[in-house]
Amino acid sequence: MNMKNASVYAWCLIPIIHIAQNNNDPIIMKVGGKPIYKSEFEYLYHKNNNKTVDKKSVEDYAQMFALYKMKVFEAEAHGLDTTPQFLNEFNNYKKQLAAPYLNDKNTGDKILEEAYDRLKYEVKAGHILIRCKEDDLPKDTLEAWTRAHLIRNALLGKLPTPKEIAEYDKLLRNSTYIQSDFKKKDSAAYKAKLNSVKNLAQYIKEAGNDKFTGIAPKTSDDPSVIDNKGILGWFSAFDMVYPFETAAYTTQPGEIAPLTRTKYGYHIVKVYDKRPSRGEIQVAHVMVKFPKDATPQDKENAYKKIMEIYEKIKKNEMDFDAAVKTYSDDEQSKSRRGLLPPFKSGRYPESFENAAFALQKDGDISEPVET
Repeated sequence: MNMKNASVYAWCLIPIIHIAQNNNDPIIMKVGGKPIYKSEFEYLYHKNNNKTVDKKSVEDYAQMFALYKMKVFEAEAHGLDTTPQFLNEFNNYKKQLAAPYLNDKNTGDKILEEAYDRLKYEVKAGHILIRCKEDDLPKDTLEAWTRAHLIRNALLGKLPTPKEIAEYDKLLRNSTYIQSDFKKKDSAAYKAKLNSVKNLAQYIKEAGNDKFTGIAPKTSDDPSVIDNKGILGWFSAFDMVYPFETAAYTTQPGEIAPLTRTKYGYHIVKVYDKRPSRGEIQVAHVMVKFPKDATPQDKENAYKKIMEIYEKIKKNEMDFDAAVKTYSDDEQSKSRRGLLPPFKSGRYPESFENAAFALQKDGDISEPVET
């Protein structure tokens, strides 16, 4: 994109704003033959220069406004409006125009107050993620939203009808990613996404008591769902992206929030519990590992070993530091006498955190706990 030309056009157009004042809504400039009216400029100028921010001179704002319009026209004229380079520059101008809202002191105070209130509590929630990029085309966004909407409805007791499944199939086939896969003779993603909607009745039937964790592994795009079944554990303010945090904090335990959009896509959020914040704690540990695919015998052997260590410490046959140095399998904390960084809820497995926060005073030692 020719920045010099764009700048010249912008500077040449600025005086028109001051000359054409006689008509009710005069044309202040034309970009590619398309008229730009005084009312549009004044609307944006006054919105972005209110009492809560420093005044930006009309000349400075007019320069930015004209340059913004020229860049849009130039990009569209050359078919560049979908390239990453243009979108990046275009978004930079959008951010400049939005900056006054982000710097609004009143809004900032409200956000700080909200964060302070939320930090008093912790939320336990789960999610089903339907991936969708921020810059996806409208048809791809609609496909993702429709899939998320149908899955959420199923969790609320409304299974998709044959007509809704057929309509989703049509959206899916028309999506950019699936069309690209079809050209490569790859239909795996298409089948997986369609089945996540088509088989919802079966998934719900087989899900057991908690429908959410029952269907999450079969419908969510979050890779961690294989291990956690969609349950994210406990968290507080600033632990999650803001829209997700807001959905969790404004939904009652046992309920499912409205569809939530973040930079990752659409989330179906279920809140399981809320409690007062437990704060932050720092502990040391001795760890005896067993393999991820451990057999019952592997776990039994590890349990016997950790119990022997625990009994030695309790009987004062060995102090905790010596036990860490001699027996711990956690090489990262071993050099620090088993000490872990300070943490709050959500950092480690829940069983480990519960044991840690149950300790009453410095020097207390928990019984062995499995994670």
